[in-house]
Amino acid sequence: MGNDDLIERARAALDGVTDGPWTLNDRALAPVHWPEGCTHLSDVAFAHLNVEHEDRETCVNALVFAAQARTLVPALADALKASNARVAELEQQQVEVYADMERARNILTKTLDAMNAAEALDGN
Repeated sequence: MGNDDLIERARAALDGVTDGPWTLNDRALAPVHWPEGCTHLSDVAFAHLNVEHEDRETCVNALVFAAQARTLVPALADALKASNARVAELEQQQVEVYADMERARNILTKTLDAMNAAEALDGN
């Protein structure tokens, strides 16, 4: 899967999702603004948090990650897109440098050929 596919999947995952940042409050996972009719999501997260688990900290960490993902996913998609653009720019510069090197090699070859020819004439 290419980087463009990852960016596209990340952006698609954000379609229809409320704006971030999301935070954890004393009840559970809660974005700054819930869309109308989605208040039950906070109750689901809160219920998950209150279930007696052997490792309750893992549950809390999962909810913290979910809250952070709302701002991390678009930031990472933006960073990846910028990195892709920079790589493309550097690849183009590399092509140009190789072309310059080839031109310089051709000039040097012609110069050395001319010098060798001049030496051959002087030696005769």
